[in-house]
Amino acid sequence: MNNPRWSKHRIRSWLVALGVLALTSTTAPAMSGTSQVAWPGKPVAADPDWPEGVLELVNDPLRTEGWNPWFSEWPNDVNYYAFQVRGTNDVNHLLTKLAAVKSAKVQVLLYPDKEARGLAFTTVLDEGNGAAAVFSIGSQKRIDQWYQHLKEGDPGVRVFGVHRLRKPPEAQPPTLALHVGNEAVDLKALKIPPSVEVNPAVSAAYRAKGENAALVAAIDDFVAKRQSKSAKPTPEQPAPTSK
Repeated sequence: MNNPRWSKHRIRSWLVALGVLALTSTTAPAMSGTSQVAWPGKPVAADPDWPEGVLELVNDPLRTEGWNPWFSEWPNDVNYYAFQVRGTNDVNHLLTKLAAVKSAKVQVLLYPDKEARGLAFTTVLDEGNGAAAVFSIGSQKRIDQWYQHLKEGDPGVRVFGVHRLRKPPEAQPPTLALHVGNEAVDLKALKIPPSVEVNPAVSAAYRAKGENAALVAAIDDFVAKRQSKSAKPTPEQPAPTSK
């Protein structure tokens, strides 16, 4: 089941940000859609490109649906998986599993809204009753394959719309999006392991509107304190004394 309305809107937003709308031609119009990749209560098969630990997170009992938004000119490497969290204990449970993923980078994005809206083809999410926690991960293998099929301009340079690429883009790392405006997520009670990078997911346009200003400020403060704490040097251990 597809939701072309949302998919076209989101993909168009991505392309505007990248400056590659010129890819759409009159002779070969681009196509987009959303494919379901996971169903409630049904295990997901491992992607060969996934690092260790991702499958355990994706197949957690809290996971509901999964989807892959696609666009005909894009590598379409990112899958999204929604989780039904009933409280911060569930969120912290997912954070522990995220930290166990064997990847050079894992991250948490903190959103100021209540739910993931417009991220799937289901009527539940379309009606705004979305998930408070969504895991996503890209595939470097798919991006590399897509990159190799791009036309070459100058030697060593691949052409993608108005862009000139000398190497493949980096795939999205294992990412858990938390919508801290949801009552199931208590920002003060989150237990995010030190190995997990944390960033605010608040656009400049959102900030300019002044929406949820108090929550945005709380997110900024949470991230700032965490970064300040991680920046502090670890005290040196005293040298052992010989007996």
